Amino acid sequence: MDRATLILDLERLLKRSLDVASERGLRRVVRKEVLKDAIAL
Repeated sequence: MDRATLILDLERLLKRSLDVASERGLRRVVRKEVLKDAIAL
């Protein structure tokens, strides 16, 4: 399953928009704040 399919499937299931990113894919200046609110799957 590619990332786009994963996002679409999760959005349909959860009935909300979301972003999917790896920890390394986050910019250093926002990483700490984003990880604080992140929900691991």
